[in-house]
Amino acid sequence: MKRRVKRNEEDRIGELALGIAPGAGPVPIREFLSCLMEEGVPLREFILLSPEKRRRMIPQASGLHFLMDSLSGAITSAKKLAQFFSSKNIGWFTSCDDIYPMRLLRFMGESAPFVFFYRGSLELLKKDSYLGIVGTREPSPSGIKAANAIAGEMAEKGIVIVSGGARGVDCAAHQGAMQKGATIFVLPYGIFQYGRLKIFQNDFHPDNHLILSEFHPEEPGNRSAPILRNRTVAALSDALVIVETGWRGGTLHTLRMAREYGKPFLVADYSPERNPNGNASLISTIGGDLPVYDKIKREGAIFKALKKGAVLLEKEPDRQTSLFP
Repeated sequence: MKRRVKRNEEDRIGELALGIAPGAGPVPIREFLSCLMEEGVPLREFILLSPEKRRRMIPQASGLHFLMDSLSGAITSAKKLAQFFSSKNIGWFTSCDDIYPMRLLRFMGESAPFVFFYRGSLELLKKDSYLGIVGTREPSPSGIKAANAIAGEMAEKGIVIVSGGARGVDCAAHQGAMQKGATIFVLPYGIFQYGRLKIFQNDFHPDNHLILSEFHPEEPGNRSAPILRNRTVAALSDALVIVETGWRGGTLHTLRMAREYGKPFLVADYSPERNPNGNASLISTIGGDLPVYDKIKREGAIFKALKKGAVLLEKEPDRQTSLFP
């Protein structure tokens, strides 16, 4: 897919402003940028217009004028944030940038996050294969062992491990991955809160991790943020491994989103030990069990799932998901 051309730093600041403007979700932002493209007006020139001229350029029926009302303040905030980011090794990119993962647009369409804030290696977004590993915040010792082992084995073979940075299974997966390869943290709060990951400080190396957040940098987290984060984990991953889960919770939400996207998934089977209730239920109903105590079968099942998931990227989506065809 082609991208917009002739963007400069002023355009990027404008895009950052759109990403942090109060109440501006990804769909209206993309609609707004589409309006500018139709008018042939670069974002940097639009920003220089008076508020009155800005409003006249946007169709009255579009419902985008609320965005115009908050844009001036957002631009001021974006400039301050950009200066602060440079001193904290924090960056940002939007769906206008080449580094933006096309798999998110492929599966999430126009509702894919418009802006991401990051810390770590962006090179991890250029890899070929991503495995999501998710599970409960209160895993058994067997669950912790399985998450760590699976992540380490796959990371050692060049697979990037994706998880949500939460305690329990997520933490075990991230640590296992960084010991042998690399991992992506998808946060349910703003990038300024990355200090919550201090337990990993001895594991972090320049090339073995990427911390991503789709939320305002100052967002401390709210009830809906983990749900949005789970959706992003599902869309970014080629396949999903459910390590340990109960009857309800965020793990099952991530699984529902993965299934909606058509992603293959595997559920850890701890037999002959007693499976957790959620695992047993999933294995008996929708299948995809993973023999966690048989390394050869485990790796074979995961690679098969990853290959199946990669094929999904080659298929045409049901609708155009890029504003820049």
